[in-house]
Amino acid sequence: MSTTTQCPRCLGHIPNDEHPGAYAGALSRVDNTTEICSACGTEEGLQQYSQQTLTPISEWPVTREKEDS
Repeated sequence: MSTTTQCPRCLGHIPNDEHPGAYAGALSRVDNTTEICSACGTEEGLQQYSQQTLTPISEWPVTREKEDS
């Protein structure tokens, strides 16, 4: 079980808001050591693929669109 439950990238829960702390999140592609939530992990993957760049840690937390339920 993850000991950190807050995502430093978006300030949401790790792995997600529905199951905070239930299991590990994703590793940030920025440094490959910082644990982030699953949604931010997906967002970083898409950002790296489409823009060939990542939001640096110095610009965290980021504002992310909340998914509609």
